[in-house]
Amino acid sequence: MSGKSSLNEALVLTLCVTLSLIVRFAVLLTKPSFVVAGDSGEYAALVRELVSNNFAVPSKNWIYYPGSSWIYPPLLLEIFALLTKIFGERGLTILHIMSVFSVTVDSLCVIPFYYTIKRLFGKASAVFGAFLFVGYYPDIYALTWGAHPQIFATFLLLCSFYFLVRAVESQSLRFFAFSGLTLSLISLSHDLTTFVALSGLGVYFVTRCIKAIRTKIVDKTLVGVAISLAIFLPSFGYWYLPRLSWVLGVAFSAQSAGFTPNFSSFVGSVVQPLGPVFPFLLLLLLLFSFLSAKKLSRMEKGEGVWLLISFVIGAFILMLFELKDVVLATRLSYYIFLPAALLVCFVNRKRSTLFALFLASLLVLNVAVAVQANSRAHTYFDECFECDSRALVTQMRVLTWIAQNVPRSAVFASAGELGYYIAGLDGNPTLVYHPLEYLTQPQEKAESLAAYVLVYQSAQNLSLTMKYVFLYNVSYVVVYNPVVQTPCFYEAVYKDSTVTVFRVVHDPSCVFSQQTM
Repeated sequence: MSGKSSLNEALVLTLCVTLSLIVRFAVLLTKPSFVVAGDSGEYAALVRELVSNNFAVPSKNWIYYPGSSWIYPPLLLEIFALLTKIFGERGLTILHIMSVFSVTVDSLCVIPFYYTIKRLFGKASAVFGAFLFVGYYPDIYALTWGAHPQIFATFLLLCSFYFLVRAVESQSLRFFAFSGLTLSLISLSHDLTTFVALSGLGVYFVTRCIKAIRTKIVDKTLVGVAISLAIFLPSFGYWYLPRLSWVLGVAFSAQSAGFTPNFSSFVGSVVQPLGPVFPFLLLLLLLFSFLSAKKLSRMEKGEGVWLLISFVIGAFILMLFELKDVVLATRLSYYIFLPAALLVCFVNRKRSTLFALFLASLLVLNVAVAVQANSRAHTYFDECFECDSRALVTQMRVLTWIAQNVPRSAVFASAGELGYYIAGLDGNPTLVYHPLEYLTQPQEKAESLAAYVLVYQSAQNLSLTMKYVFLYNVSYVVVYNPVVQTPCFYEAVYKDSTVTVFRVVHDPSCVFSQQTM
């Protein structure tokens, strides 16, 4: 019987992973710009740096915001750099590698998701959870804006959940050690997931310490969590302590004027594609939360459940701490959804056939909504012409022209995704204008403002334009059509239906005559 059960389990997981791949690729194919827009261009620029630097992590960036400190955990970017080196560096290879890799890894999340639920609630709940993850909206949504390190770290976090749940239920120090190793990999993969993991495990450790003080007994679980932290913290310290000033700057700097209106806008951008289905899905979440709560109140394996609840609390604490920063606060919601999704996957095997059909219908609806919603996921892609797949064709033309006619050492200034493509696909150092609330270093913000002046206000403030040209040694400026007024020392060298590329000509007489006019 055990052999047949294992075979059935393997078939279920194979089916769910396959369906996950189909759903996620379907989402990307319905909107090709998902492959290239969002954060993908930034990661491509960082990958290009690693490839150009023989995989060594530089202390200072020289392609991505030249002169800024390298702050991104390098593990996944090194994997991308290796794959890029294997499959080639031409065209959109880097972007396609990242998308295919992330879709595959996110689909494989079904496996630790399944086994964690099986450990807590049994096989019936695990099967339901595996099919639920096929259309797991938060991850599919994250794929549409290129959250590649977050997706990779989510897989590692789910593996860590499994090791921790198994460890606290079996009192196995070996699995505590495995969880510590997995958390160490997270610390070298994605910063936000790292701090969520540290916060969640910290909450659980504190509650175990309180219990030990009250009972005056140091049990094996407390020792195991200490072992997990002891393995996790050295890698955390290795990467983040040298960058402590950046970590504190991000944590304590207010990025947005007010949380409430920005949060409402964020909720609207997420909920709008779901339309009238969203209240129904919210009701579904409440229903299964209620069912799970009833089950948890009389569970034998309550320690594993409390462990996951600790991670929900840890993420929520960080969210409350970062309410002033709408970008961080809303991204932290992903880490509340993940353990919560595990907790609500309780299915009582004694329920009626009608109830089983009801669950099956909800699973089908869940996948359908995920595909429909993400095919036009957030309004940014509908409002941003440069992110349209048709614009990408012309962008590839200018990128090809740059690769053939401009030396790699020439510094560019550009705006939008194209600036990141120039850095990531052509390998030229590039000042990119990007909304400041998404940037975390003073150097990045200064260069972003410089790019804004050089691209959009070059003729309005000649002295400032000249200052930035000489300060950053800018040789080329890329401006989207229709072209705004430009100074006389901007010489057009390339033009198509989308952009114009200007070469900066150092002609003092031209500048003097324009200033005196």
